[in-house]
Amino acid sequence: MKVATSRVQRSQEERDKLVEKYLPLVRYVVARLPVTMPATLDRDDFFSVGVLGLMHAAATYDPTRGASFKTFAYTAIRGAILDEIRLHD
Repeated sequence: MKVATSRVQRSQEERDKLVEKYLPLVRYVVARLPVTMPATLDRDDFFSVGVLGLMHAAATYDPTRGASFKTFAYTAIRGAILDEIRLHD
């Protein structure tokens, strides 16, 4: 059985605009993480990983699934940061 996926194609310019608009969300997520950081990582590392999560969210967001982009991006940013913490733990 083939599962249909509705993927919205965005131009690079549209993705860049989403990333620029929601870049402050990355700092917000990093500031709210109640974790003890591994000695090998600092908040700037988390910010960098969070930006990668935001870029991934901008590329894969599908508005037909019902979530706002901000909610989707928050989850992607937080998930990318937590994955990085797990990697270094």
